Amino acid sequence: GVDGLIYVSELGYGRASHPSDVLQVGQRVEAQVVKLEPDPKGGRGRVGLSLRALAPDPWATAAERFPMGASVRGTVRRLEQFGAFVELAPGIDGLVHVSRLALDRRVSHPRQIVSIGDTVDVTVVELDLVKRRIGLSMVERAKQAKEGAEAEERRDTEKVLAQSSEKPSLGTLADLLTKSPKPKP
Repeated sequence: GVDGLIYVSELGYGRASHPSDVLQVGQRVEAQVVKLEPDPKGGRGRVGLSLRALAPDPWATAAERFPMGASVRGTVRRLEQFGAFVELAPGIDGLVHVSRLALDRRVSHPRQIVSIGDTVDVTVVELDLVKRRIGLSMVERAKQAKEGAEAEERRDTEKVLAQSSEKPSLGTLADLLTKSPKPKP
């Protein structure tokens, strides 16, 4: 028989730090031959294999699963100076730019807001299937929550004002003083 080698990057679209995360010793798999390297000394050559090549491409359905404006939950996988990469599904990562990490403050590095492994709620704000890029925002949900709280506060204020305008007016302080009985000396 011939032995083949599947590089970790060819195990699938998801992340695997070690082959044992995906496969077990002795497990039979169906793989595609992606590379043949003859041995220069005339011995057995190498056969490069891929499980990923036979798996469905997750980007084929990305537009339906992650449309513009969709709220999605993902896991922070990598932090860079310019933003945080969030895994939305195996093989599909999106970028939350530092300018879209927080609503009420300036962020110089994503680690001020998130850590690797954090589960975050994000909104899809950009989608480029050709370049396989998804732009995400953590600010959109915060904006919606803030707008909702402000709207509720306005309703409460209007309700109080409406109730106070229904009560009879006491007039001005001068009117009250002139109407009040004068104390006897």
